[in-house]
Amino acid sequence: MSSLFEAGRLSPDGLSRRRAWLVVFVIGWTFTVATGLGFYSLPVYLHILTGSRGFALTTVSYAVSAFFLVSAVVNVPLGRLIRRVQPRWVMLGGSVLAGLSLFLLGRVDAVWELYLDFTIFGCGFSASSYLPGTAVIVGLFDQDRARALALALTGGSVGGVVVAPLLTRVVDARGLTGTAPWLGLAFCRGRRSRSSRWCPGWPGWRRGRCCSASRSAT
Repeated sequence: MSSLFEAGRLSPDGLSRRRAWLVVFVIGWTFTVATGLGFYSLPVYLHILTGSRGFALTTVSYAVSAFFLVSAVVNVPLGRLIRRVQPRWVMLGGSVLAGLSLFLLGRVDAVWELYLDFTIFGCGFSASSYLPGTAVIVGLFDQDRARALALALTGGSVGGVVVAPLLTRVVDARGLTGTAPWLGLAFCRGRRSRSSRWCPGWPGWRRGRCCSASRSAT
C-alpha cells in the first residue's frame, strides 16, 4: 500500500500523495452511493412504481429513459461549470438534487410528477457522480492516472453488487413510501460529509488545470 501512495503526485497546493489517494477512495465511495441508489436501482423503482403505485409500465419506462437522456445532456453544461467552480460544489449540488428527487419519489401520484422527478434525478445523478469525480482525479494525477481512475470507478460496480440488492430487500419490506425519505437522506448525507471534507478545493483549480481536467473527463 505504501508504494501505491508514493505513485501519486503533489497537487498545486501541496496536497500530499497519501491525501491524493484518500481522495480517490472517497470519490470511489461517492460512485458507490450514486450508482447503488441511482443507476443500478432504476429497475427496483420501475418494479415498485408499476406494481404498487399503479403506473403503467410504458409510463415508468419513459420516465427512466428521461433519466438517462437528461443525465447525458447536462454533462455538456456541467463540464463548462466545472471549469469555473470547484468540482466538490458541483457534486454537493448534485447530491442535493438527487436526494430531493429520491425523497419525493415515494409521493408522486401523477404522470407529470413522475417525469419531473426522474428529470431532476438525472440532473442530480450526473452532477454528483462520474463527471466531477473523474475531473478531480485527472487534475490530481499526472502519473498513475489510469490506476486512480480504475480504482475510483470500481466503486460504481460495488454499488451495483452491494447497494442495489440491499435496497431491493428494504423496499420490498417497507415499501417505497416508507423508504424514499431515507434514500434521499442517505444520498445526501452519505456523499456530502465525505466530499466536502476530502475533495480538494485548491486556489489553483481555476487557473487552467481544471480546464484540461474537465475536457479530459468529458
